[in-house]
Amino acid sequence: THTETNATKMIMSLTTQRIGAPEKGGNFYNGKYAIRVEGAAGKAVAWNPKHPHGTTLQDVNYANRDPDDFAQKGVCTAVSNRVANARRL
Repeated sequence: THTETNATKMIMSLTTQRIGAPEKGGNFYNGKYAIRVEGAAGKAVAWNPKHPHGTTLQDVNYANRDPDDFAQKGVCTAVSNRVANARRL
Protein backbone atom coordinates (compact mmCIF):
# COMPACT_ATOMS: atom_id res chain seq x y z
CA THR A 1 0.00 0.00 0.00
CA HIS A 2 1.24 3.46 -0.81
CA THR A 3 0.17 7.04 -1.45
CA GLU A 4 1.73 9.50 -3.85
CA THR A 5 1.71 13.10 -4.92
CA ASN A 6 0.67 13.73 -8.48
CA ALA A 7 0.24 16.75 -10.73
CA THR A 8 -3.45 15.87 -11.15
CA LYS A 9 -6.16 15.26 -8.55
CA MET A 10 -6.99 11.82 -9.95
CA ILE A 11 -5.06 9.03 -11.65
CA MET A 12 -6.61 6.62 -14.13
CA SER A 13 -5.39 3.28 -15.40
CA LEU A 14 -6.69 1.07 -18.19
CA THR A 15 -5.85 -2.62 -18.38
CA THR A 16 -5.47 -3.44 -22.07
CA GLN A 17 -4.52 -7.11 -21.71
CA ARG A 18 -5.06 -9.62 -18.94
CA ILE A 19 -4.35 -13.34 -19.01
CA GLY A 20 -5.12 -15.20 -15.79
CA ALA A 21 -7.92 -15.41 -13.25
CA PRO A 22 -8.27 -12.80 -10.47
CA GLU A 23 -6.78 -15.40 -8.10
CA LYS A 24 -3.45 -14.89 -9.92
CA GLY A 25 -3.21 -11.45 -8.27
CA GLY A 26 -2.34 -8.06 -9.71
CA ASN A 27 -5.74 -6.69 -8.68
CA PHE A 28 -6.08 -2.99 -7.78
CA TYR A 29 -7.30 -1.98 -4.32
CA ASN A 30 -8.16 1.31 -2.65
CA GLY A 31 -7.45 1.18 1.08
CA LYS A 32 -9.56 4.22 1.98
CA TYR A 33 -12.74 2.59 0.69
CA ALA A 34 -11.67 -1.04 1.27
CA ILE A 35 -12.46 -2.05 -2.31
CA ARG A 36 -10.71 -4.43 -4.66
CA VAL A 37 -11.11 -4.20 -8.42
CA GLU A 38 -10.43 -7.50 -10.17
CA GLY A 39 -8.06 -7.19 -13.10
CA ALA A 40 -9.59 -7.70 -16.54
CA ALA A 41 -8.88 -6.52 -20.07
CA GLY A 42 -10.81 -3.35 -20.89
CA LYS A 43 -11.23 -2.36 -17.23
CA ALA A 44 -10.54 1.25 -16.20
CA VAL A 45 -9.97 2.46 -12.65
CA ALA A 46 -9.70 6.04 -11.35
CA TRP A 47 -8.53 7.02 -7.86
CA ASN A 48 -7.20 9.85 -5.74
CA PRO A 49 -3.43 9.28 -5.41
CA LYS A 50 -3.50 10.62 -1.84
CA HIS A 51 -5.64 7.63 -0.79
CA PRO A 52 -3.79 4.44 0.21
CA HIS A 53 -3.80 2.11 -2.81
CA GLY A 54 -1.86 -0.65 -4.52
CA THR A 55 -2.10 -4.00 -6.24
CA THR A 56 -2.28 -7.50 -4.82
CA LEU A 57 0.76 -9.76 -5.16
CA GLN A 58 0.99 -11.69 -8.40
CA ASP A 59 1.17 -15.48 -8.25
CA VAL A 60 3.76 -15.96 -10.98
CA ASN A 61 7.14 -17.59 -11.41
CA TYR A 62 9.39 -14.58 -12.02
CA ALA A 63 12.17 -16.85 -13.31
CA ASN A 64 9.97 -17.53 -16.36
CA ARG A 65 10.35 -14.46 -18.60
CA ASP A 66 7.35 -15.41 -20.77
CA PRO A 67 4.71 -17.15 -18.63
CA ASP A 68 1.63 -18.47 -20.40
CA ASP A 69 -0.59 -18.42 -17.29
CA PHE A 70 -0.38 -14.71 -16.41
CA ALA A 71 0.14 -11.39 -18.19
CA GLN A 72 -1.15 -7.91 -17.47
CA LYS A 73 -0.53 -4.79 -19.56
CA GLY A 74 -2.03 -1.34 -19.63
CA VAL A 75 -1.58 2.41 -19.45
CA CYS A 76 -1.77 4.92 -16.60
CA THR A 77 -2.22 8.72 -16.50
CA ALA A 78 0.07 9.50 -13.56
CA VAL A 79 1.92 12.81 -14.06
CA SER A 80 4.93 13.71 -11.92
CA ASN A 81 4.83 16.94 -9.94
CA ARG A 82 8.22 17.68 -11.49
CA VAL A 83 6.53 18.01 -14.87
CA ALA A 84 3.88 20.32 -13.45
CA ASN A 85 6.51 22.45 -11.71
CA ALA A 86 8.93 22.65 -14.66
CA ARG A 87 9.61 26.12 -15.99
CA ARG A 88 9.78 26.96 -19.64
CA LEU A 89 13.26 27.77 -20.88
